[in-house]
Amino acid sequence: MDSPIMLNLHELFAVSSEVLAFINDQTHKHHLPIDPASGVTSITASTTSYFDASTSVTAAHHLYACPSSHAKVTLNGSLGTWGLIDHGSEVNLIPHRIYERMDNLPVDTDIEWTINVYHQSGRTPPNGMIDVVHALSIDVGDVEVKLLVFVVEEAFQDLILRRSWECAVQVIIMNNNDGLVSVQIHSEDGCHAVCFMSVMGDHE
Repeated sequence: MDSPIMLNLHELFAVSSEVLAFINDQTHKHHLPIDPASGVTSITASTTSYFDASTSVTAAHHLYACPSSHAKVTLNGSLGTWGLIDHGSEVNLIPHRIYERMDNLPVDTDIEWTINVYHQSGRTPPNGMIDVVHALSIDVGDVEVKLLVFVVEEAFQDLILRRSWECAVQVIIMNNNDGLVSVQIHSEDGCHAVCFMSVMGDHE
């Protein structure tokens, strides 16, 4: 009677309704009641540092436009410039004038890519040539990442930091209704975080 036997789960459930009921009870979703008072308290506490009722939307003036975020950046370990943080685009860009200031930086010219917005006038390579630097060092506040950056002929900004950079540094962006924007970024190893104001509030 004490000899061990091997059963798979289907066989075990078939011979023991009690085991089946126990497993079902343990894995079934349970609805747990929430104390309304405690729920309100926790929500209030967690949002206190982010929301100031004195500057709520109902009390503040509405802005006609808000400037985009910028960050002080060091490229390739030595070239300091300002970068536009563009939340809606997919690739990082620098114009050729910035690339020329970084000596002996390897660049891949054997690509035939087009970017829809950049080539909206119908210009295509080689007239609207796009090159790519495969691992450009981008350092913001000692948070450094090496990313693909495309080199285009012309751009109004010296550097455009886009979604690939935001993902690499795990960007957290906080918008205030007075126009102030704070940005928090993180090193890839998770050991270093930096918070800075990318747009000041009450701007003209």
